[in-house]
Amino acid sequence: MDNSDKSDKNNATVIKPRKIDPPAGKTPAHAGQPSAANANQTVIKTSPSLETGQIRALTQISNALKSSDNSVGFEKARQAANLALANNKIILNNRFVLDSILGCGGMGTVYKARDLRKLEANDLNPFVAVKVLNQDFQNHPDAFVTLQREASKSQILAHPNIVSVHDFDRDGAVIYMTMELLNGEDVESLLKSHNKGLEVGEAVKIMKDYCAALIYAHKKNIVHSDLKPGNIFITNESAKILDFGIARLTSGSQKQDNFDAGALGALTPAYASLEMIQREPPDQSDDVFAAAVIAYELFSGKHPYNRKAADQALEEKLKPARITKLNKRQWQALESGLRLKRSERTPTVQQFLNEFTYVRKNMLLLIAAAVLIVVTGILGYYNFFAPNELSAVIAETLKKGVQCYNNKDYTCGIESANAILKMEPNNKSAKDLLQQANEAYVKVQEKKYFDAALSCVETDNFDCARVNLASLKQLSPTSLLLADIQKKIDVKIATNMAASCFAEQRYDCVIDNSTLILNQDPNNQFALDIAKRAQDAQTKNHLKTASDVKNYKDNMLNAETCFNKKEYDCSMKLAKQALVYKSGDVSAETLYQKASYAKIQQQDALVKAKIAFEQGMDCYKRKNYDCAINKSDAALEYLPGFREAIKLKQDAQQELARIKAFTIQ
Repeated sequence: MDNSDKSDKNNATVIKPRKIDPPAGKTPAHAGQPSAANANQTVIKTSPSLETGQIRALTQISNALKSSDNSVGFEKARQAANLALANNKIILNNRFVLDSILGCGGMGTVYKARDLRKLEANDLNPFVAVKVLNQDFQNHPDAFVTLQREASKSQILAHPNIVSVHDFDRDGAVIYMTMELLNGEDVESLLKSHNKGLEVGEAVKIMKDYCAALIYAHKKNIVHSDLKPGNIFITNESAKILDFGIARLTSGSQKQDNFDAGALGALTPAYASLEMIQREPPDQSDDVFAAAVIAYELFSGKHPYNRKAADQALEEKLKPARITKLNKRQWQALESGLRLKRSERTPTVQQFLNEFTYVRKNMLLLIAAAVLIVVTGILGYYNFFAPNELSAVIAETLKKGVQCYNNKDYTCGIESANAILKMEPNNKSAKDLLQQANEAYVKVQEKKYFDAALSCVETDNFDCARVNLASLKQLSPTSLLLADIQKKIDVKIATNMAASCFAEQRYDCVIDNSTLILNQDPNNQFALDIAKRAQDAQTKNHLKTASDVKNYKDNMLNAETCFNKKEYDCSMKLAKQALVYKSGDVSAETLYQKASYAKIQQQDALVKAKIAFEQGMDCYKRKNYDCAINKSDAALEYLPGFREAIKLKQDAQQELARIKAFTIQ
């Protein structure tokens, strides 16, 4: 390991400080643990963008963490980086305060961060996860625009077992994305505390969750391409897959991006398929291999190929050892997913999961029929053969439970069965009734959540729809309604985005979202029509003449001039006009997004400056001149050159000087 990659305090603390000062008379909250009462009162002093030293510091932290290829080395590097962050704050875009390191992968470093906008709104949970992408990824010329498109796809890729990605953005040369902050632990940490693997039931539950996420993504022609234990997070509710924001499109997708994250070599050798290592186009079976390797580790606590890359394992003719706790069918399914060559491997995650969890349908039908016979027949048995009063009570309670079940009062049926089982824990009839009533109750609840989610979708309330979808998933992970409502959410979101992008003349965005709609609904007339209109507009607006070329260049030059003068409405208008002459142009789209974001920041700073000034005026009227000066400074931090704030500060200083002179006399 080069000295430049070592993560010690000298290397990590080169971060130049962005000072976070507490308000006058306040004590700073403990590092990383701001209280709800005072966290939002913190005054943040920031510069417009990251300095060169801070960008270098982020790169050094990332290099140090990546170079620490063992848990002890990584932990040492992480602690050093956290100490540096605690003492010298880095703030992205005047909003996200990086607090500590959560993890590091091939594409970047993930930080726990405070969202200052949430703090201002008194949000009790102001934390998010921020992934700062590494230098190789940032340096790609189309990285920013491509990431914006990937962010759009990630937001559409809404699934209970996939982490929510909020947005992509940049601060100077630093490109990052924000995600929901999860509570729990990743599978990598879980495996360290279970060196012999988990119980089969617990491992299968985790495997079902991450396979469900992969199956959903594959239906949208997206392959994860970097699935590993560190990218699977276990919460109290379920397992979630991370990093779908940088996943790759398969050849089955109708729309191909001009940037491939896989070209940067962002893979983890121990979990990458042979074809990924050999740089072949992405395929669903790549994720099958990674899913099977992780499943093997969950069951055994060991890597099937001793953590050797697939090409090396093939060369050495390694074979995974049999896991004795699995039955024959389960082992055969797992072994097939672990095959090194794609031609021999299970082709899809859906097939892999089906083969592992297969249950004979005819056996289920026999069991269901037997339950109905027993529940009905047992009434006669108890009427004629009940030997004592307890048996009579049980018989009467069972009769009531069966009547409730027949009347579709499943809650009553469940309560009756439970009452019997308290009196006679091994009563088979009560157990059968409980099972039947529970299953019927679940179906009713499934319909309830489905209808609620559908109503939310129809009113474009997608957060509400996802909450009901998550409730449905928790209630019944294998419900057939899950895919149906998810499809409706996806199609509605993509429909709204396609219409919005068309109005803004962003035709690549229209085609992207139309493709997502048609993947779900091939005959969707809206998607077919708007995609054709977008393609026609692209053809019409292509730079055909010298006049078009000149108009495009003039608009871009003037848009840049307006941006540099901080005239953002002018910049946005001209960038949009440039897109009329050259639809989908990366430079014009980027400039439009930069101006739009800068305008929001400008307006936000103006509002904050006025609030601080008004507070200062109030302090001045109360003759609290120190407070008036502090508030004036705060206003000037947000809006340099704010004349009223400058005058207020001068007046307060004069009053303080007058009081001091009078006191001395």
